[in-house]
Amino acid sequence: MKRLLMVTVIFLLTAGMCAASLFILEKRCLYFAGKIDEITQSAWKDQPETTLGLIEELNEKWHKTEILLSRFMRGAQLDELTAIFARMGPLFTYEDKAEFYAETERGKILLEHLWLTERPTLKNVF
Repeated sequence: MKRLLMVTVIFLLTAGMCAASLFILEKRCLYFAGKIDEITQSAWKDQPETTLGLIEELNEKWHKTEILLSRFMRGAQLDELTAIFARMGPLFTYEDKAEFYAETERGKILLEHLWLTERPTLKNVF
C-alpha cells in the first residue's frame, strides 16, 4: 500500500511539474510575441528611442526567461532566439530595416515553433 501511495505521489508531482512548465512556456511565448509586435509597430511609426528602449527591455527579460526555460527545454532553439533578439538592436540602430523586420518575423515564428514542438501531442510524443 505504501508503494502505491509513493508511486501516486511521484506521478502527481511529475505531471504537475510538466503542466507548470507548459503553462510557463505558453505565457512566455505569448508575452515575447506581443513584445515583438510592439517593437515592430514602434519601428513602423519611426520612434527610434521608444523602439530601442523596447528592444533593450526585451533582451533583459529574455535573458531571465532563457535561464528559466533552459531547465526543462532543449537549448538550441533558445540559443537561436537569443541570437535573434541580440541582433534586433544593432539592425535597427544601423538602419538595416529589411533585415530588422525579417528578424522580428523570424523571432515570432520561432516562438510559435517552440510552443508547438513542446506541447504534449501525439505527433510530438511518438
